[in-house]
Amino acid sequence: MNIEFIAKADYGRMEITAPALIPEPYVDAHGDVISKEEIFKACRNFSKNCMQPNLQHEFQLSPDSAEFTECYVLQKNTEFNGTELPEGTWMLTLKCKSTKLLDAVKRGEFNGFSIGALAETEDI
Repeated sequence: MNIEFIAKADYGRMEITAPALIPEPYVDAHGDVISKEEIFKACRNFSKNCMQPNLQHEFQLSPDSAEFTECYVLQKNTEFNGTELPEGTWMLTLKCKSTKLLDAVKRGEFNGFSIGALAETEDI
């Protein structure tokens, strides 16, 4: 399953919704699997401490250009545009306040979210 896809787009409201993390057995781009419980904790931590969007983990966006308006974990399997996301998936909604950013999304230049987290891992 490709995690990078726009689950919902409301271009009239200039909002896009996409998964941030999908729970096991999904394998992410780094070969890691994440439990529903760890995703729940990450979502809550993000809501409390972050909620600041950036582009490609390099450019911090100002609140005038974009803001996250929703941050939640799916409570049941849910279908978006023909793709079923499992219970425990972390979803984010971004309000694009910049038409330039929204146009880039429409062109497919940005097609999802990445949490950009750093973590220590161990093999078990």
